Amino acid sequence: MKKAKIICITILLSIILIIVGTVTYYFNNYDSSLVEVEEIKTDSNFENIIYNNQEEIWNEDVLGILTIEKIGLTATVKEGSNNKILKEYIGHIEETAIYDGNIGLARSQ
Repeated sequence: MKKAKIICITILLSIILIIVGTVTYYFNNYDSSLVEVEEIKTDSNFENIIYNNQEEIWNEDVLGILTIEKIGLTATVKEGSNNKILKEYIGHIEETAIYDGNIGLARSQ
């Protein structure tokens, strides 16, 4: 009977600690304000690396053009993730889906 009481008290204290920790984390880390798109600043080292890098010639390696208007991105997506492709284009990671499902894209700095 004594072991059962100890186990119950331990479980109860664990639940209380989890609740207190969750509430504390929530109040210390929750930010109710959303970031305005105009306030987002890009590090000057990375500005316009791939923006407006759009290829006019389509070939078998070009999968499409990726456009994200909110950040002003327009870039060509090519099949492959080797260094040659990633230096100039957004590369499609070969082991991931192409047109449906979760796709993987990569870009070199």
